[in-house]
Amino acid sequence: MGGLRKTVRAVASRACTSVPQRLVLLAAIPLQLALWLASGSSAPARAEYLEALVATVNGEPLWLSQVRKRMQPFAEALASEERTAQKEQWRKLFDQVTSDMVDVILVRQAAGASKVTVTPSEIDRAIENIRGQSGLDREEFLELVKQQGFDETAYRADVRDQILRLKLLNLKVRSRVEVDEGEVRSRYARFKAQGERAMRLRVSHIFFAADESATPAEVEAARLEAADALDIVFKEGFDAALERFEGGDLGWLQQEDLPAPLENALLGLSVGGVSQPVRDYHGWHILKLSGMERVNKRLPSYDEKAEEIRQELLEEAMKTQEQSYLAQLRRSALVVRAFSIENKGR
Repeated sequence: MGGLRKTVRAVASRACTSVPQRLVLLAAIPLQLALWLASGSSAPARAEYLEALVATVNGEPLWLSQVRKRMQPFAEALASEERTAQKEQWRKLFDQVTSDMVDVILVRQAAGASKVTVTPSEIDRAIENIRGQSGLDREEFLELVKQQGFDETAYRADVRDQILRLKLLNLKVRSRVEVDEGEVRSRYARFKAQGERAMRLRVSHIFFAADESATPAEVEAARLEAADALDIVFKEGFDAALERFEGGDLGWLQQEDLPAPLENALLGLSVGGVSQPVRDYHGWHILKLSGMERVNKRLPSYDEKAEEIRQELLEEAMKTQEQSYLAQLRRSALVVRAFSIENKGR
């Protein structure tokens, strides 16, 4: 039953979050472990920390020690993977982290060329803002950072990079972004229309886990299991199938909190109806709609909602411009990759 609950909470959390809160920063994986994952040999009895050059970015080195610091928090989650899947996930993670760190270096270089700087007081204010939103006192907050493998110095460096990126983007692309009043009114009209027809749904489900880290084979295995369960639903009823598989009554859920695939499946049912297996980013669900009622809540007026919508549109436009600007930096840079897990595993 936890899969859909987690999905609803995750969607609601993302909807309510207006500023990035990266409390989890990354730590260290030994080179020998990376080589073991690539080669498929037995795990090393003792991890030896060696250094290697991963890439150069306009002549500036990116070292393996820097990359592995960013990978460590994922080690525990990947440790439970089947060996073949684990190796593939490590390769993907290594490449993604390397690409992200190349972007960090490119931003630092561009900021330096544009004389964009970050002061210690700006870092202090940003950290205090994040800590305040977390609801933790300073000691608890630093302990949380420490649990993720980072000391205060490393955390401050990461926050500095985030601020530097924001300041550089404001300098380089903010002037290209305009929010048209017509766009604001159009989005408000959609918001109002959705709110006026919003429903509360009483839902039960049978759940088969296959989250975003699952391999294609695991996703397919979960889908086949869901198909078998659906046969039982048709032959013996939903309750009979529920006794054999994970799931249960989820109670009344707000339509707006549901991810689109589940929302669409439920709105296509009559009360008492059961869906075909439908997948979200936690796994496969067979959904039963036990009740439906319209939500009668007061919607904010245009004047009350307009500024929030403007900020949403501004953030979306800035995100698009950010990707364009980073792509421009990559095209104009000389980036030489010198190391990869695949190469070392050969």
